[in-house]
Amino acid sequence: MWLVLSLTVQAEDDFQYNPIGKRDPFQTFRVGLPPAPDTGLTAWEIDELRLVGIVDGLGPERAMLIDPDGGSWIVEVGDYVGRAWGQVVEIDDDSIHLREEYLDITGDGLVVKPYQITFEH
Repeated sequence: MWLVLSLTVQAEDDFQYNPIGKRDPFQTFRVGLPPAPDTGLTAWEIDELRLVGIVDGLGPERAMLIDPDGGSWIVEVGDYVGRAWGQVVEIDDDSIHLREEYLDITGDGLVVKPYQITFEH
């Protein structure tokens, strides 16, 4: 024996999304900025990386970072680090300075966010 039920649901107001004037939610915030080369260090957040060494006096300053998986990376001024593509802007005696640049949520303004990774003594 089979029992068949029929159920009808009717919505009072159907929602209609209007994308006009709205940012594409699947588009990156780096839109409008020049493409950045991937150094391999963009797989981690900046605060997950450790600064373990700095070399200066032999050409351009370089720094050695250790990722959470134990891999070591050499970076110079101009390299990109972190998931939000922070660019190394300076390497000094005990830290590296980075700057993330991305468009704000409206897509109209540029947000600049500085970071610093300090040497672990």
